Amino acid sequence: MDILESLKNKLLVADGAFGTCYVGMYGEQGTVAPELANIRHPERVLEIHKEYVKAGAGLIRTNTFAANTASLDADMDYVVTNVRLAVKLARQAAADADDKVCIAGDIGPVPGDAGLSLAERIRQYKVLGETMQDMGVDIIWFETFPEFNVLEPVVK
Repeated sequence: MDILESLKNKLLVADGAFGTCYVGMYGEQGTVAPELANIRHPERVLEIHKEYVKAGAGLIRTNTFAANTASLDADMDYVVTNVRLAVKLARQAAADADDKVCIAGDIGPVPGDAGLSLAERIRQYKVLGETMQDMGVDIIWFETFPEFNVLEPVVK
């Protein structure tokens, strides 16, 4: 059953505020992006996803909101590796659920003050989305974008 079919039959409750939850549990605000935990502390990411599923989330978002070269201060290969691990962790949590849990590949904005051109930012969004699609997420979730014009060329 795909996500659209799920929506025909029931309400779909999503998780929320993964980063806030992570910081609350592990107190690393300002020192380590929660997205780095996909590589450094995957057990923490899995634990949070499982808690959301246990609480009734039928859709969990990958821990990738700030997975981009600027926010992680990394090259694109590292970011793609991070995203792949994040999707695997979300899938692992979903696999343990009694009901079908959909996976949303979460993409947040590349900071506008990161010194990247619009074309570079668009390229990153495309690579992130393609990586998530290749990993089999159910939906791509663009979150908290102040400029829609950045997304138009990505979603077309």
